[in-house]
Amino acid sequence: MNATLIIEHRFRKDSNGNIYASSNSVNTMLWQRYLDVYDHLTIVARIQNVTGTIDKGYLVSQDKVNFVAIPYYVGPKQFVKQYFKIKKVIEAQVQKNQAYICRLPSILGTILVNKLQKENIPYMVELVGDPWEVFAPGSLKNTLSFAHRYRSFLSLKKNVKNAVGVIYVTEKMLQKRYPSNKKAISTHASNVILKDEIIARKAKMFPQKLDQLKMISIGSLEQMYKSPDIVLKALGEIKKKGIDFELVWLGDGIHRKAMEELAKELNIAENIQFRVNVVSTEVLKELHNSNLYIHASRTEGLPRALIEAMAQGLPCIGTLVGGIPELLEEECLIEKNDIEALVKKITYFYDHPNFMSKMAEKNLTKAKEYEFNVLAARRTSVYKHLKNLVK
Repeated sequence: MNATLIIEHRFRKDSNGNIYASSNSVNTMLWQRYLDVYDHLTIVARIQNVTGTIDKGYLVSQDKVNFVAIPYYVGPKQFVKQYFKIKKVIEAQVQKNQAYICRLPSILGTILVNKLQKENIPYMVELVGDPWEVFAPGSLKNTLSFAHRYRSFLSLKKNVKNAVGVIYVTEKMLQKRYPSNKKAISTHASNVILKDEIIARKAKMFPQKLDQLKMISIGSLEQMYKSPDIVLKALGEIKKKGIDFELVWLGDGIHRKAMEELAKELNIAENIQFRVNVVSTEVLKELHNSNLYIHASRTEGLPRALIEAMAQGLPCIGTLVGGIPELLEEECLIEKNDIEALVKKITYFYDHPNFMSKMAEKNLTKAKEYEFNVLAARRTSVYKHLKNLVK
């Protein structure tokens, strides 16, 4: 049986027809979770034709997986221009006797779900985020955020309710806001791919105050969801306190140049490294070399990068959004957009090495709950349920 997955990730295609991910959040291990249940997998997504050399570490082409390209676009304006062509390609994928897996929230996923509902074809949802948080006041500088917030919330609530199966990335938070149908099968499983062999054997220990605080943040700069501006402004204040630090930011996007300029304005450019196109092995290396992970998101589902940092036995600071409070201790949390709170929290961690060690141990213990095999068993039960309904 074939399974069709629609996903917002933007892929790249070289002149030989090979398909590459645009970040290490998508890889062939992701496809395998579906191929363990289904015979073949079709990926419906945006695919950009590119020239030049692409890092082979991002290659996602493989046997039993094919890709259907929808018209490529970036941003809402280009989407509107291409809307009817996009809709036509997505709806053409709908047929009987296939399993449909929709990652939501997603405008592409919503188009597919609407067609499936009209044809009375069962589908399952992987719920990876929350538009109620994405479009919350202060999260985005968009005059239409209020309207988008309610429209997206109501649409997502309906689409989850009509699904025959739901996999939530959070343990409790998304379930409360977007409950599944009583007849549906549901579970919770983060999208993190965390194999036992890459989980640290012991947490980082800090017997004394550090000479230099080495921090790391991970997140796309295509949007400002990860609050790079807040992090940089907080670090500008940290420097005024005389604390020697370094921040490595892993992630690229249209806002990178603006953030580099902001770092210069704050006189911290020499303390900041923006690293782009970093493969998973390099991510692990950077986490291993760091003392503190900062995840200052304005909106979240359940962040993979945060779990990966916890799995390396790192102390972490996060915001009170999405599923982050399900991961971190209360003492490690701040309100979003709160520069002063972030400054105080970083300073407290720096001044209390024993506290850093304690939180690192707690984080490592918590991260083990998200080990690959534990989550795989939960997901498989939902995929098999959908397969049995489609037969």
